[in-house]
Amino acid sequence: MRFSIKFMGICACLAVGAVLGVKTSESLSADWARHRAAKEAESLIQALSALSKAVVPLSLERSVTQVTLTVKDPIAPRFRTMLNEQRALSAKALADVDKIVAAAPWIKNRAELTAEVQRVRATLTDLRKQVDEALAVPLDDRSELVDAVPQRIIEQGAKLIAAGWLIRDRQTMEAAGIVMLDTVSLQALSIREYGGQGRTHFAIAALHRKPLATNTIGSMRENHGRVVHAWSLIEMVRDQMPPAVQAEIANLKSAYFETYANDRTQMYSSAASGNYPLDFDTFFSRSSAALGAAEKLADTAKDAMLEVARTAQTSNSLALLKETILAVIAGSVMMFMVWLLVFRISARVTKLNAMMGRLADGDLSIQPEQVASADEIGDMSRAVAVFKTNAERIATLKQDEALRDDMARREKERAMTELADGFERSVGSMVDTVAASAQKLEGAARSLTNAAEATTGRARAVSEAATAASGNVATVSTASEQLASSVREIGEQVAQSAQIAGRAVTEASTAGGQVRGLSEAAQKIGSIVSLINDIASKTNLLALNATIEAARAGEAGRGFAVVAQEVKGLAEQTSRATADISKQIEGIQHSTAATAGSISSIEKTIGDIHQIAVAISAAVEEQDAATQEIARNVLEAHAGSTTVSTTIQGVSTAAQDSTLASGEVLASARDLAKQADHMRNEIERFVLKVRSAA
Repeated sequence: MRFSIKFMGICACLAVGAVLGVKTSESLSADWARHRAAKEAESLIQALSALSKAVVPLSLERSVTQVTLTVKDPIAPRFRTMLNEQRALSAKALADVDKIVAAAPWIKNRAELTAEVQRVRATLTDLRKQVDEALAVPLDDRSELVDAVPQRIIEQGAKLIAAGWLIRDRQTMEAAGIVMLDTVSLQALSIREYGGQGRTHFAIAALHRKPLATNTIGSMRENHGRVVHAWSLIEMVRDQMPPAVQAEIANLKSAYFETYANDRTQMYSSAASGNYPLDFDTFFSRSSAALGAAEKLADTAKDAMLEVARTAQTSNSLALLKETILAVIAGSVMMFMVWLLVFRISARVTKLNAMMGRLADGDLSIQPEQVASADEIGDMSRAVAVFKTNAERIATLKQDEALRDDMARREKERAMTELADGFERSVGSMVDTVAASAQKLEGAARSLTNAAEATTGRARAVSEAATAASGNVATVSTASEQLASSVREIGEQVAQSAQIAGRAVTEASTAGGQVRGLSEAAQKIGSIVSLINDIASKTNLLALNATIEAARAGEAGRGFAVVAQEVKGLAEQTSRATADISKQIEGIQHSTAATAGSISSIEKTIGDIHQIAVAISAAVEEQDAATQEIARNVLEAHAGSTTVSTTIQGVSTAAQDSTLASGEVLASARDLAKQADHMRNEIERFVLKVRSAA
């Protein structure tokens, strides 16, 4: 694969541009992310600041409301003025929250925050309406609202503080570096809120010159514990705060935890008696200064947060502008490099390459001076001009050499023509003689081949006939042997049948004698059974007589009568048994008589079979002798036909060898003729080449 300088240069520029583009885009993306985070942090701080500015007036409004609800008619104008001022401040702060959140869609949970602000606003409107209505009635008719309404206002302030946690984004605040400032601001607001609640109880007590209840003092001490805890958190991060915030922390310490702490101690010492050392106006003024220090610290912390966010935003904007300028410069440099490579270097090199190609093809009309310059490409163009000058000189030398070659060629043609004519005359006659001899040899070889093929055909026919005759004789010989074997087998089977028939005659005679003996024994058994039957009849009569005599004897002959009865029963059983045996013996006698007759018939039949088998055996012996004589003659005929077939095969093989030899001679003759023709053609071509070369 071939790559041009232009292609490789563009690829290199693109690769460098891609790397720079990736790095620049990453840097721009990071700067833009930091810029956006700073901007989001600014909006978040503004929203939190607006919420704080709504909480502080609510705290003061709650304090003034609680004091006002305990004052007898008519309400002092200054309390009414303070209420209206705090209500206006909190309403304005809540409106600012709505505007800031609406203009910052990236703030999380903005919808929930807006809904919570609306609920707080509606609740405050309802509470303020209740306060205004209560202030229009006598003091005794508003006693239920003295504690309930201020508590509801405290709850709304707590909801606004909790709403701030809905939109706090820990990641955004950490990225902007404002987490600790936010902590200081929140703890300052806690000091303002819980310190303000304690201040209100002291102010009401000082206004009415009444002692504080025990539960009220307990509540005030709990709130003061919360104040102390918030202050401890502020002191933990004081050294890490900006100077302005550190100054406000010191101011808060002086105003609240030193000056106001003394006032609180004096008020606590008189809480049980109600004889307070400070009147309402003095205490309210001093406590407002202390609580104002907490408000100032919260506002200063918020301002510091805004300053940090805006500084980061400005820094990130400058970095973003710087990265953008660098990206534009890098892009411009890359464009210049591409232009320099494509139009200033690659185009001139391509033109020089085309000129060198044309020069290599013999085109001397090129003009290298068109790309002449004072750089390396100009040196290359001057080198091409030198190549052009050398090529022109070489072309002139080639023309002179062509004239000399033409004269030498003509002299060579004349000499070659004379050489070809002489060669054709001397060699042509010898080739003709060889061709004629080859034709004669081919004719003789063809005649010899025809004769050998005829001999081979006749020998093959005789061999096939002899082979067929030998096969037929072999078949007859095999059949004769099989016939002789069958005859011998038949003779053996007939002899064996005769022997078996003889044994059967003997055994039949023996069986006949045994059956006759059985018949005689049955007759003897019948006589014995008749005798036993007679004895049983007599025994029966004797038993009958004994029974009669026993009956006559009476009681003395009863035992004898029983025995007589038993003997009589045995005699009757014996009579029945002998009758059954007589019947069986009669059946045996009839069966043995029939069996004896059958055996006599079988004995006669087997005798006839034995005589026939003896006659067949004699005939089979004569046939076996004749069959053996036939087989011997057939074997001799088979041996003769085999000898004839072997001899004919030798003749056929010799004839085939003669055919092959004559074929080889014929092939050699033909090949010789072809070689002679080929030699003649080659000589003619050689002469033509020589003449054409001449």
